Amino acid sequence: MRQFLLVTLATLAITAAADAAVIFNVSDTTPNGTPGGSGTGTRTLSTSLGSVTAPPAMTAMTYTVTGLNLTSIGGTASESIAFKITYTQTGGTGVQFNSFGNISVTGNSDNNQINSGEKLFATLSLNSSTFAGPISLKFTSIIVGGVGAGEAWTIGHDGGTIAGNTASGNTYAVPASSFLSLTTAASTVNLQAFNVQVTASAAPVPTPAALPAGLALLSMTALRRRT
Repeated sequence: MRQFLLVTLATLAITAAADAAVIFNVSDTTPNGTPGGSGTGTRTLSTSLGSVTAPPAMTAMTYTVTGLNLTSIGGTASESIAFKITYTQTGGTGVQFNSFGNISVTGNSDNNQINSGEKLFATLSLNSSTFAGPISLKFTSIIVGGVGAGEAWTIGHDGGTIAGNTASGNTYAVPASSFLSLTTAASTVNLQAFNVQVTASAAPVPTPAALPAGLALLSMTALRRRT
């Protein structure tokens, strides 16, 4: 019985992880290129923590967050995290980066919009990180542009869909999701802005209580030899 208790306690100590996390938001109100929609250069975006830059518009946009102080969860005072948003579509012929900064789908009557039969997807993924702990990326809101009176559309996310309409506004909170999609049955809309929530969590580390684990194994061996 003693052998079992020693091993179990040591295992629990080794696998115990810190619950601490640092959560911040990255918002992009002109996801196509630089502010103003020129589509060239590097831009600084709005974020609640650190500085963010992004390259010119392309179907996979990388955002680099620098100067993150993650000392509270075992990191350094100057960490960086880069994540990627990949845009794809169904229907139409491709993803359209509009001159005014929004994103839509080409191929139907209005290339500056997402038309009936087209769907735009935005998918999140981690690109790189100097921080050793886990990083979670989730969309938490979306702004729908190009909306006319009486138009309706559907926002897709990890948990299902949300029906949008002008009566309830163009900004929608969504359940924390790794992707967003925009589709419409009989109107025209586009992706105007979004918010990404980034969570950096402390990496699981052995606690001081885990140090006797090796001694526990030695004790088991010694007990076997005595019997």
